[in-house]
Amino acid sequence: MLVHLVDCEVHRERVADALVWSSLLNDAEVARAGEFRFRADSDRFTAARGLARRLVGEHLQRDAKTLAFCEGPHGKPAIVDADDWRFNVSHSGDWVLVAIARGREVGVDVELVQPDLEIMDIAPSVFTSSELNALGCLPVEHRRAAFYRLWARKEAVLKAWGTGFSLEATRVDIGFAEPGAPLVVRVPGFPPVKVADVAVDERHAGAVAVVADVRE
Repeated sequence: MLVHLVDCEVHRERVADALVWSSLLNDAEVARAGEFRFRADSDRFTAARGLARRLVGEHLQRDAKTLAFCEGPHGKPAIVDADDWRFNVSHSGDWVLVAIARGREVGVDVELVQPDLEIMDIAPSVFTSSELNALGCLPVEHRRAAFYRLWARKEAVLKAWGTGFSLEATRVDIGFAEPGAPLVVRVPGFPPVKVADVAVDERHAGAVAVVADVRE
């Protein structure tokens, strides 16, 4: 499935379906997939890398199997000799998300909603004080979905900046606005980012973030 959001394309595909692209992996990626302890983790990595290769190859009009990828200091993937194309990948549970943008850094995240996770114990380590207050004010039955929606938004933003969680997530205030128009996130020292939710299913939360024009 293809979704057009905030100046980029987000491709959503089930892991089982994306495994068809496993033949596009290079030898190093095949070896890395074989290092996972559990088959499900290996399948998610294989599906994500294969789908990313197919999509990036299509956009660059290159042979997907011969594409060269590299990683930034915090693990963000990039394309070697890609002009101004950028991409990002996330996988969790049953789904793989790949976001592609031109001329702008992009981050994407998908999270499997875990029904037994103690979200109120974890929230203080990633949410701002205003986000914690807002989460606590929600009806109990709505908190879990809101928690994962915000987590996905926040991780997508951190991935767009290329910092990952090396930047304290508690510095990034996004909030629990209902899905709709993209939100603009501003943090001193970093470029503004537009973030939007990506519909997945009732068991997963997704989001994409793109570095915005400074005038936005």
